[in-house]
This record gives sequence, C-alpha cells and structure tokens, in this order.
Amino acid sequence: MKKTLFFLIAIIPSLVSAQMDEFYVARDDASAYLKHYLNPAFNGLMYALNSGWYSQSKTHKTLGFDMSLSFSLAFVPESEQYFRFNPDEYQYLSQNGSDVLPTVAGGSTGETLKYHSGTTDYDIDALDGLKDEWEAMSLPVFIPAPMVQTSLGLPLHTDVIVRFFPKTTKEHLSFYVLGGGIKHDLTPYLKKEKSSFNIAAVVVANRISLTYLPDNFDIQGSDQRLNMLLNTFMVQVLAGVHFKLINFYGGIGYVSGNTSVRILGNYEFDVDDNGSISSDEIVTDPLQLSFVQSGIKSTIGARINLGPLKIFGDYSLQKYQTVTAGLAISIR
Repeated sequence: MKKTLFFLIAIIPSLVSAQMDEFYVARDDASAYLKHYLNPAFNGLMYALNSGWYSQSKTHKTLGFDMSLSFSLAFVPESEQYFRFNPDEYQYLSQNGSDVLPTVAGGSTGETLKYHSGTTDYDIDALDGLKDEWEAMSLPVFIPAPMVQTSLGLPLHTDVIVRFFPKTTKEHLSFYVLGGGIKHDLTPYLKKEKSSFNIAAVVVANRISLTYLPDNFDIQGSDQRLNMLLNTFMVQVLAGVHFKLINFYGGIGYVSGNTSVRILGNYEFDVDDNGSISSDEIVTDPLQLSFVQSGIKSTIGARINLGPLKIFGDYSLQKYQTVTAGLAISIR
C-alpha cells in the first residue's frame, strides 16, 4: 500500500510550475493519467473479492454452518497491462515518444511525458509497471485477495453469508471489511424427489474501507492520508451435483464493483525555491480517482469432503479470469 501511495503522489511535484494556478488544472491531467495507470489494480481486486463466496450449490440445514478461508487470484489480461495515451484527455500533458504506456500491471518503460507550462516545458518519466517483478519469479500478473467468511443455515433452505473484519489499525494502516449475502435453494420449487442435483441462487455484496497515513513522507504538509473505499456486488445462479466424497458446482451471473481512491490533506511546494511556503503553494486534497467495472461471470469448481474438513477450488471465466482455492470447516 505504501508503494501505491508513492505512485499516486510521485507525479505531483513534477507537475508544479512557476504558475501555481496552472498546477490546479494540471492535477486533473495527473488524475486522468493515474486512473489509466491504476485501473487493473483496483478492477482486479474487485474481481478477486467477488470470488470465494461459496464452495457448493447446496444450502445448509437449519443451524448448520461453515467457516472458510479462501485465496483468490485475479489474472490481469494482456490488454489491461498497457494503455494508449490519448492527447484529447489532457490539457497540459503530451507524450514525447510512443503513446503506449504501461499500467501498474505492465512492464518497465523509458518513455517520458512533457508538461507544458506557460513559460517552461518539463519532462516527466512515465511510471513503470510491476510486471518485471512477477516475471522474475516466473509468475503471471495477478491481483490477490484472501478472505475469511462464515455462513449459517436458516429455515426455508436459505443460508446467510457474512464476511467481517472489525476496524483494525496497524502502524499507519487502518481498515475494515464488511460483506454478506444470502444463498437460497431453488430445487424444492422445481422437483419433489430427492436427488444429488440441485439449483440455488446467491446474492452478495462486499465493502472494504482503508486509510493509510504516510510516515516520513517526502512532501511536507499536514493531515496527509490516502482513503480507499471499495464496493462489490454479485448475483449468480448455481447448479451442482453432490456425492459423499466430492461435489461439483458451477454458476453464471453478474458481477460489478466500484472503487474510490482519494489523496487528502495539505501538500506544500516551494515553487519559487526561495525557502518559503506561502498559502498559494499549498495544495489541498490533490487527487480523487474512481474505478467502475462490471460484467458476466461463469464459474466451475469442485469440493472434496473429508468429514467436516472441506477442500475446494474453482475457476471463474470473466474479464479478469480468477482462480480460488480454500479450506472450510462445515457442519450439517
């Protein structure tokens, strides 16, 4: 998270010109650039967090329950690892060379951007992506999301699902997780006889709030912080077959998510290099970014039953293909 904050802030000093009023407009250019750059990180997180909600299509018996730990990896597609610099989106920025630049999931680049001031033009290094670090470990580029959740069986063939992590502060990071939903067995409406096959519907939502307070930050100021709020939503129809030792399940439905990222506080710049900071050289709340993603999701998976211990894994075909694996303790 600290590295992400540095990415968000790093472009700001490079955009400062001798005319401070120009910077207030130029920071809109910085927002446009960073939105493209960070798009796969936050959209990938949305797809990853919309996984791991179930490990079978059946619901629990009344007061049956499970507790699971899952780990999801959303793989960033090649098309999301780079973006094309569109001059029409910018007032003060232009590219010096290629108009194809890396996102945070892309590789390194030697490209530079040019900031056009009223008096002087400044060259700015385009931000490198992190793909080279993944490739050094022989790994594809992915966004991870671990999650702990529990579900409880209610009457009328319904499970209530809860994801919750209380507000926690560790060093300079504060966050909480709140999510939940319901899974309802549709099989009784369709057939009377008992069978290993069943159909269900699941509707879930998730919220993560995070605040990061930088320590020993390069840019002087006050009340500096990064706030992130991420919301996800998923609705799917599930189908599965259930045997004593193994279950197979699949689903198809719709996922969506939105993320807001805000850099808040006061940031001081010595524009004239005279050693004095005046009120017109203090930038307040410099960046606010938003990310929205939605699409169709289809899932196929299996669960191995070892008494109350369950081992499960599934694959989801969506814009960011996702693999999930986990363990669960399940009763009734």
